[in-house]
Amino acid sequence: MSSLLGHHVNRRIAVSLPELLGSPDPLICVLISNEIAGIWILSPELAEKLDIPRPADQVPPIFIPFTQIAFIVSAESPKAPPPSKIAAPARPHPSPKSHSSTSKRR
Repeated sequence: MSSLLGHHVNRRIAVSLPELLGSPDPLICVLISNEIAGIWILSPELAEKLDIPRPADQVPPIFIPFTQIAFIVSAESPKAPPPSKIAAPARPHPSPKSHSSTSKRR
């Protein structure tokens, strides 16, 4: 799993920590690193809930073990494809003209 998470480093993720937060609702945070045993995140909301001392203008990194995580999903908005990659609406094909079923015989 950690190799897949590497693509989301320094991006927003939604992580569900039901036992830690007491709710299955996902927490939006920034993934800053991943390890074999868990992930490092930045979350002012979680730092406040856990009462982690910190300077007013800084958010401390928080390690979350995978055993505490119900799910992780990307919280980034998917990028729209460029207009050239968007398929034009399909045009109906003209119906083939009916041909007579007579054939030339020799």
